[in-house]
Amino acid sequence: MRKESFIDIDVGIEHVFDHLMNIEDYPRFLDHVEKVEDLGDYRYRWHINDRHGARQCEYELVDVRKNALVSWRNLDQPEDGGRVRLHAHGPSRTRVNLTLECHARGDDTERERDLKRRTQTALVCFMDYVETRLLDADDPDADAHPPAYGEAKRPPPKSDPA
Repeated sequence: MRKESFIDIDVGIEHVFDHLMNIEDYPRFLDHVEKVEDLGDYRYRWHINDRHGARQCEYELVDVRKNALVSWRNLDQPEDGGRVRLHAHGPSRTRVNLTLECHARGDDTERERDLKRRTQTALVCFMDYVETRLLDADDPDADAHPPAYGEAKRPPPKSDPA
């Protein structure tokens, strides 16, 4: 099962990519992610707590192309993974296209709805986080966390027909 969604972010592609690669900051904008540990060699342990309960998953980055692509796979369930593609739309606007793939387990209809919701929610939360961090960086009194390589009120992202 595969779901794709995209959203446009009013931030330049380099800045978006830096935040995308700062994986240990994902708990700052993904409510279901409590913690991300860097295990080295592009591997990460995610501590997740969602409607399915608390659990840990290990992910591996399998393809990283600066300012263009980040893809990953779940080491516990290799058929599960995803990718984010970035496309510059001018110097200060980036299209972020998120694709999540998972092996169907249980009710396919429910799983498909959940996957669609997850892709859309993740994109909106990421957009808000990145745009807010950019604004915070301009404010000397804000607690801006500089990017490192290595419920939103906006309209939901668009889904690609599939």
